[in-house]
Amino acid sequence: MSENNSVCRMLVIDESPLPLCELIQERVAGVDLATCGSMAELERTLSTHRPEVVLAFKLPGMTPESLAPLLTARSVKWIHNGGAGVEHFPRWDTGRLTVTNASGVLSDVLAEYVMASVLMMNIGFPQYWRQQAAHQWQLNPWQSVHGKNLLIVGLGNIGRRVAARAKAAGMRVTGMRARPMPVDDVDEMISPDRLPAAVAASDFIAVHVPLTTATHRLIDRSVIDAMPPHAVLINASRGAVVDEAALYLALKQRRLKGAVLDVFEHEPLPDDSPLWDLDNVVITPHMADSIDNWQLRMTEQFCANLQRWRAGQPLQNIVDPKRGY
Repeated sequence: MSENNSVCRMLVIDESPLPLCELIQERVAGVDLATCGSMAELERTLSTHRPEVVLAFKLPGMTPESLAPLLTARSVKWIHNGGAGVEHFPRWDTGRLTVTNASGVLSDVLAEYVMASVLMMNIGFPQYWRQQAAHQWQLNPWQSVHGKNLLIVGLGNIGRRVAARAKAAGMRVTGMRARPMPVDDVDEMISPDRLPAAVAASDFIAVHVPLTTATHRLIDRSVIDAMPPHAVLINASRGAVVDEAALYLALKQRRLKGAVLDVFEHEPLPDDSPLWDLDNVVITPHMADSIDNWQLRMTEQFCANLQRWRAGQPLQNIVDPKRGY
């Protein structure tokens, strides 16, 4: 780790890095900053600046292959990913390199998105939007979410905040995680092997797992087929966690009430995707945590970690490459 009295050479990777650099220089002394605004500049910037520390927000064309020079650069000791998911990173040597992430920074924002989705679909707003477009005055009976069942798949920072909001609304909450343990505001904890049975008893299913080899298509055809016809799926994690083709068929055939989808296997969602034309799906463009100042909030968290680095203290939010989070 860097010593307090030495200059820390640092690289900020982002399309618009200047506001982030200003915040870092305001919060942490003794930082020599360089910037990289495109993947085409990465290798040259690494060679000329030789950074110890890198703050990396996702750029167009950022893939495991294009990031390999960063994760193998001899000068780099610590990379902070300006987001939670690291599926676009190649595997790295934990003996030489530390990778941290921004998990937890925008958990409250994502929880708001999920609860808004629950309430919107429960009341039936999509149907009222269609009726409004048709100038149709028709009342559709509905029931409160109080007492309804919410299954949260993944109980990290976001899942726990969703659970707190759901309990405040009077819902019954079931949580799934790889290693079940008691969690506040969760009535029942299950392991992944009980997922089909859990979705069968759920009114709403909210997905909040990182994309790893273990979670790729975790919500597969068998899980989707187990969902009751009144259920709503909400996915604001990663598109590839859900079998998109199986979900489409279930929605089209009305074997599922609806879905709110913020993430997809291919983004942007292609113009010819049949999901666009389903009237029981609400599509948003991967924006569940895209509040106005999201990058500054994540950089605030990074600055706190950078201060720990400068003081020789342990870093927070260290990612395990074997687990993928």
